[in-house]
Amino acid sequence: MNIRDEVLGPDGFGGTIIAQSLPLSFNYSGSYLFRFDFPSMVPLNPGHTYVAEISLISGDIGVRHTQGNAYGGGQFLHQDFPLDVFSETDLVFAEGIMTAIPEPESYVMLIAGLGLFLAQRRRKSTEY
Repeated sequence: MNIRDEVLGPDGFGGTIIAQSLPLSFNYSGSYLFRFDFPSMVPLNPGHTYVAEISLISGDIGVRHTQGNAYGGGQFLHQDFPLDVFSETDLVFAEGIMTAIPEPESYVMLIAGLGLFLAQRRRKSTEY
């Protein structure tokens, strides 16, 4: 997959390539869910237009977005494929860093552990 800067030309695929994903391979026997991983962060700016371009080395492709459309800020463009190959929505395009968010159980365990530590420390200090 290529990420292109801007939408240029009537088909929308003419901008400068700013990132390329690592290649994917699969055997075409059934449906696949997959993601595109890039070797480094892709610098994206809010409000700027980008194109996510999927290309093939060989074979045929059928891309379908079957989940709800959580991304309402784009347009799904296609080139060299009939429209009935695709669902009539754009593919989700997001970029960012995933950060760990502690679950509530983590805080409970932290407080319980701290309480046990302080109780043990207090018990030892009264023994001397």
